[in-house]
Amino acid sequence: MNCRHGICFTIAAIFLLAGSAAAEDHTWIGPVGAPWPIANNWNPTGVPGANDTAIINMPGQVVLVVGAPSNPVPTVGNLDVFNGSTLDFGKLNIDATPEQNNGIIKNDGVIRFPNGGILTIRSGPATLHGDGELLMAIPTNPDKTGTAVNFINGQFAGAQLINRQKIHGTGVIEVDLVNAAPLGFVNANIAGQELVLNRIGVDNHNNDFGLFASGGGTLALRNSSVANQGGSIAAEGTGSVIELGSSSEVVGGSLIAQNGGVIRGNGGTLEDVTITGPMEIDAGNLTLTGLVTNDGTTTFVDTNGSSIFIGSTLAGNNQMNLAGTGVIRMANRGDHIRANEHNVTLVHGSLHTTEGFGRIDSLNDTFAIDNRGIIDANVADEELIVHPGTQVISTNDL
Repeated sequence: MNCRHGICFTIAAIFLLAGSAAAEDHTWIGPVGAPWPIANNWNPTGVPGANDTAIINMPGQVVLVVGAPSNPVPTVGNLDVFNGSTLDFGKLNIDATPEQNNGIIKNDGVIRFPNGGILTIRSGPATLHGDGELLMAIPTNPDKTGTAVNFINGQFAGAQLINRQKIHGTGVIEVDLVNAAPLGFVNANIAGQELVLNRIGVDNHNNDFGLFASGGGTLALRNSSVANQGGSIAAEGTGSVIELGSSSEVVGGSLIAQNGGVIRGNGGTLEDVTITGPMEIDAGNLTLTGLVTNDGTTTFVDTNGSSIFIGSTLAGNNQMNLAGTGVIRMANRGDHIRANEHNVTLVHGSLHTTEGFGRIDSLNDTFAIDNRGIIDANVADEELIVHPGTQVISTNDL
C-alpha cells in the first residue's frame, strides 16, 4: 500500500472509529456443500466480508456451495481459488474498491456457475487472473433450456472486469469487459447455446485478445461497443456463430470464420475491420464505416431482403472504403446496399466484387459510388440496379 501525506493513517483512523475490523484472509475449511455464511466454516473463524479475501484451497474437492442459503448475497473484497480446487456458486459479489486494494480474483482452479449463477462486480475494476478457468455452466447440465441464465454483471458506475484467463460456457456478460492479452478470452463453446456480451448504460468492452465461438456455440454481441484493435473475434467449427446483434459495434481488428463457422450480421456496425471467411446478412441490417477489408464471402440470406448500410465513421469521415479480395453476394430483389446518411461516398476497391441482384441505392440524393472493382449482375432474368443518387465514377467493370 502506498501511503502519502498521512492518507493511510487517516483511513485507518476512520475504520477504528467506525469499529471495523482490519482486512483478513479467510480460508474455507467447511465440508463440501456447506453454507458459505457459517463462521466455523472458515479459518480464522468468521465469514469473510467486503474487505477480506476468501481463500478456497481444497484440492480434489468438486463442489463448494457459495451463497446458498445465504441472504444477503456474500460480498468479499478478493477471491483466491487454488490449483485443484473447484468453486461452484449461486451468487457472489466482489467489492472492487481500489482504495482498499480489493477486486482481485486469483483463480488457479475452476470457478463454475450452476444454472442461474451470478458474479457481480460491485464497483471499480476487478481483475480475474491465474492459470484456471471460469465456466458459466456446470458440465453435467450444459443445456440451460427452461432454467435460469448465468450472469457476470456490474452493480455501480465504474464496475469493470479485467479478464486475464479463460471464460467460457453460456450466459450473459453485462459489465465493462477488458480481455487482456496474452491470455484473456471469452469462448461461447456450448453447442446450441448463447453467450451474450451485452451493455448496460455506458459500459464498453475492450478485446485485446479473443472473443470466440466454438463447438457449435453462439457468441452474441448485443447493445455492445467492442474496441477490437488488438484482438480477434472468431467463429471456429460447424455451427459456431458470431452474431452482430442489434446496436452492436466492432471497431478495428479481425472478424474470422473458418471450418464451418459463420459471422452473422443482424443489426450491428463494423468500422475499420478485416473480415475473413463467410458472413451472412440475415433478418436485419449491417452498417459498414471507415475501411472495411472483406477477404471472405458476404451473402444476403434473408428471403425478405436485408440491407448493408454505408455510413460515416464516428470521427465524421464520410468516405467508406470497401477493400479486400472478397465478394458481397446479393440474392433477393429486396436486398440493398445503400447510404443511410447524407454526403457519403462508397469507394469500391479494385480487388473487390459485388454481384447478384438487388439494389445499390440511397435513402437520400447525396450518395456517390467510386467503383474501382467489379459490380456484376450475374443472375439470369434478374436486375442489379445501381442508383446511388448523385453519381457513379467507375474505373473498372460494371
